[in-house]
Amino acid sequence: MNSIWMIFIVDHDRDFPNFFPIAAYSSQEKALNKLESLPKNHNYQLFEIPIDDFFGVITNNREICSGMGNLYHEHFHYLDGDS
Repeated sequence: MNSIWMIFIVDHDRDFPNFFPIAAYSSQEKALNKLESLPKNHNYQLFEIPIDDFFGVITNNREICSGMGNLYHEHFHYLDGDS
């Protein structure tokens, strides 16, 4: 296994950070099956997170940014007006 599939719930009514991990799966299929069963009164994001790999972005002034680099992600928007 080279990666895990993480589901995050997205809450646009909160200040940053407004997304939180709620599940981790060993395959995209398992994660998508779970997403289908989750309540549609929230928005979600699905990330493929590599294992044993650094995917952060370090700037010249030695700060680590939370850039997503080459991470695969999908948005699942069920609420109107959210992007």
